[in-house]
Amino acid sequence: MKHRLFTHVAGGHHHCHALRFTRPRGLLGVGSLWGFGAYRAQLHTVSSIGKGPEEAGSHEPHTTAGSAPSFHEDSRTLALVYATVPSFYVSVAQVARQLPEAIMSPMSACALGDRRGLSAFLASHPLCFELSVLGRVAVVRRREGVAPHIPGRAGAGRSVPHASPTGRHAPAVERTATPVAPASLTPQVPAQAIEPYEWYRVARLFPDVDTEVRLTAELEGAAAQLLPEGHDLLSVCLSAPSLFTVRVESGADERGSASPTVHLRFLLRPQYAGTSRLSAEALHDKLHDPTTPRKRKRFLARELACKQNPLPYLDEGVMAHYVFDILPPDTYITRAELVRQIPKDISACLPTPLKRLWEGYPHLFSVLQVERMNDIALQRADVPLPKKRRVADVALEEVLMEIFNRYPLRRHPIVGTNLFRCLNNLPRLLQERIHTITDVEKCFVRAFPDKIEPLALPSVDDPTYEAIAALVNPLPSELAKGSGRTDLFIPFRFVGEWYEKLFQKYAKVCTKQKVDPHSTFIVDHIKRR
Repeated sequence: MKHRLFTHVAGGHHHCHALRFTRPRGLLGVGSLWGFGAYRAQLHTVSSIGKGPEEAGSHEPHTTAGSAPSFHEDSRTLALVYATVPSFYVSVAQVARQLPEAIMSPMSACALGDRRGLSAFLASHPLCFELSVLGRVAVVRRREGVAPHIPGRAGAGRSVPHASPTGRHAPAVERTATPVAPASLTPQVPAQAIEPYEWYRVARLFPDVDTEVRLTAELEGAAAQLLPEGHDLLSVCLSAPSLFTVRVESGADERGSASPTVHLRFLLRPQYAGTSRLSAEALHDKLHDPTTPRKRKRFLARELACKQNPLPYLDEGVMAHYVFDILPPDTYITRAELVRQIPKDISACLPTPLKRLWEGYPHLFSVLQVERMNDIALQRADVPLPKKRRVADVALEEVLMEIFNRYPLRRHPIVGTNLFRCLNNLPRLLQERIHTITDVEKCFVRAFPDKIEPLALPSVDDPTYEAIAALVNPLPSELAKGSGRTDLFIPFRFVGEWYEKLFQKYAKVCTKQKVDPHSTFIVDHIKRR
């Protein structure tokens, strides 16, 4: 039988253990949390089970032929289990896998089941073994320096011998009493059954990337709200050694019983760590400098978060799955609305540029161009895309109402506007509809007399002259952007109740700026305070 020889570090020293261990698929190898090398060693197999004392080299009484030895009464079995269980905690499931089938089959015959039967056997020898529970995982370790009583008719009253490094029932490498090593834990859920999104969801439970948290019932309960049924936090953390560290330390409760404690920590991958060499104070000053560009401020906010408040959301995987969970389940949301929904301390961890989120996780997001040209909308990838409208299906009255809704609040409605000035503020589909209008004056400016009217150029001494003249006489650069179409510069303004509604909005802005809305018509002269 082949065994895997692996090492772990405890207290600054390397300890080797020869255990038969199968690493679940999906776990990282060299350099991971498990920390064992890919070395193999041949061990002596336990061949005394089911054989006579001469063949097995044992001095125990020979069992009557045709009768299988009792699991609870065979002293050789207890010696083997004692030699298999190390002095540090391992899961009962791992011990069951290390024992030969010849040992485990009598348990099945007794209808006990592998793990339950082994647990019952271990519990029946409290002088030899210490049983405990880590989260949902049953663990065990052997007691050192004891001479337990072995029940049963064969060898009653004898002591269990300590395993010798060279004995037939001993591993090839001596076991030493060491603190619990992460490699000694076996997850309850196999690694291949855990999806990556489970890693990134439970990462939100960690206060930051520097703090080690204790595995408690409250933490398990919070994780259960984020995980599929039957999956536990410890198994998830053990399945991703590049994202989590698991440290187990042995201890005792008030009654003196074994009470090992599990400590977990989230690891921030190097590619998501901060790159700025500036101090936190310098980053803070640049971030609050009014001359710093907005895009630069996003980068500075993230760098400052890396130094002062390094949350797990700095990992783009954690952030992407968080964004996915807060998206509406049946529709889309604009990028601006999304950022407003994220708490400030979490939004500081957003990547720069932001598009790295949906470009790096296309299986989570669908990107829609439904708003302004410089904005996008996001929705879950599993939500059906909205039906794409044809340009011909857009009515011109819809274009007009969108212009009304987006009319600049800092521009007096009496000076009007033109289609060229409205283009960049409209959704792309409406922009394309405007370009299909063959006669702007006839089909648009004069088509809705109850809502808008064409605007003629007033006399030079009129207070509105300068503002309206800027609409009628475009700059060469503006004319080039409009593809040379002069009809896009025909001025118009809203009339009737539509004019009154716009004026009320404009008057509120003027009141805040302490400007008389009736004495000025050129909004550009109103300065922000």
